[in-house]
Amino acid sequence: MLITMLPCVVNAQYVWEKLAYYHSTGSAPKDIAGSYQIELNELGSGKLEYTKYGRTNIYEFEGGKKGLRELNRMMLSSGILDADTNELRGSKEFTGDPVYVITIFLDKPQGWKKRKHPVVIVQTDVSNKYREKAFRIYEQLEGVIPKSVWEQAFADAEKNSGK
Repeated sequence: MLITMLPCVVNAQYVWEKLAYYHSTGSAPKDIAGSYQIELNELGSGKLEYTKYGRTNIYEFEGGKKGLRELNRMMLSSGILDADTNELRGSKEFTGDPVYVITIFLDKPQGWKKRKHPVVIVQTDVSNKYREKAFRIYEQLEGVIPKSVWEQAFADAEKNSGK
């Protein structure tokens, strides 16, 4: 009986259900320009949509439990989930610089305790107070994707380059 309850206990530590992350290189030269979107649920199942040279390839993956625990720890300790939304909001001006946006869909009811809204959005030009923490979260989220998936995405993108 204890074993059947274990998955529920493990997942109860997360205050989020799903993450959606978008990164674009902005107006970079054609050989560098690209974007990707990552969707990840609390169980570690996810999807990477990698776009380069005008073509999008989609890869499904299972993230490692250790990486998920570290990502969750980073989000909880960063203060982002409790931050004022004005400190997480960007300027909405297009500058051509790289774009980083993460949308955190909170778990109900635990994730909603201090928030009125079920979603936290952290934009590229987040306030200085949270900027470094946000970028560590972005990197950790990217690191949850198995290396082999990234390698396949890069290889497929090169095939699309026409070289």
